[in-house]
Amino acid sequence: RWRADYLTSSYEDHRAFYDDVAIRYPKQQHFTFDTVRAFFDYLTTLKIPKGRARVIELGGWKGELAAETLPWYPWVCRWLNVEITTAALTESACRHGAYSVKVLSDYLWNVAYIDLSKHSIFVGSHVIEHMKAAELRKLLHRLSAVKYCYIEAPLLGCGTHIDWTGYL
Repeated sequence: RWRADYLTSSYEDHRAFYDDVAIRYPKQQHFTFDTVRAFFDYLTTLKIPKGRARVIELGGWKGELAAETLPWYPWVCRWLNVEITTAALTESACRHGAYSVKVLSDYLWNVAYIDLSKHSIFVGSHVIEHMKAAELRKLLHRLSAVKYCYIEAPLLGCGTHIDWTGYL
């Protein structure tokens, strides 16, 4: 029903849906750590100045990706997880000092109180495939302020090892 009503649903309707998902299916750890590490290993070679490596993650759920990533990359000085649902944040998986969480009052592309230009890295793992094309365009427009982006959108039914040969 959620997909059918998607375009007419308010932000609060979407929040209620994800609050329900968090209660019914609390384990939502969807990322491929090997590719995340490859991305951050590449960023390591760029030697981002100390204090400038600030990550903003959209839809980081309980912080599982941050918990896996931060110990490997001490040059990341801040990791902000912005979430739609408060229910997913009741038990944080990340205890790292650089990690914090903010529950959004509206979609990231609509909120002015988060200055994306203060973040050098965007992480969106298993989140954009839940958006409609118009929302994705709005998000990408806001992300023009961020220098490096990691976006992972798993394709249904492909398993954990996706062969992109000939995909485009």
